Amino acid sequence: MALGVDEQQARGIFRIDDGKANLAPAADKAVYRRMQSVEIANGEHIGVATEFKLPDLFDGVTTKNLYNVQRMVGTAENDNDPYKQDIRAGRWIGIAIADELDLDLEKPGDKARAKAIAKQWVQSGSLKVEKIADKRSGRDVPCVIVGDWVKWDEV
Repeated sequence: MALGVDEQQARGIFRIDDGKANLAPAADKAVYRRMQSVEIANGEHIGVATEFKLPDLFDGVTTKNLYNVQRMVGTAENDNDPYKQDIRAGRWIGIAIADELDLDLEKPGDKARAKAIAKQWVQSGSLKVEKIADKRSGRDVPCVIVGDWVKWDEV
């Protein structure tokens, strides 16, 4: 589910990995295969490992989606109720992302996707993490604020 595929679709998917890579350079990225039943000439079915590509994290995500999330984050920041970086927080940034992308945070795959998208947007500088004083806990907590705004002509 964390791979972005549902449980039914995930059956038969496996990862090809370095078994013991302590002396060899690590693979650039993981290779996935799926076992599928294929009929051969005599009518029998055999299992064959076929290529499998994981769904892209940003399939269907547009610059406009990022802009809309930045607006939500900016409004929350201006209202002194910023989104939090911590996934356990009641006002976690993933909630804004899920609202914009119509994700269901009750589904582990959607929750993992929201978390991964938030991480990518922070790494890209579109969002930033900054420690801000939290009145409720009485300490500084990592909050998500707007980084580099999307330019309107990119939307």
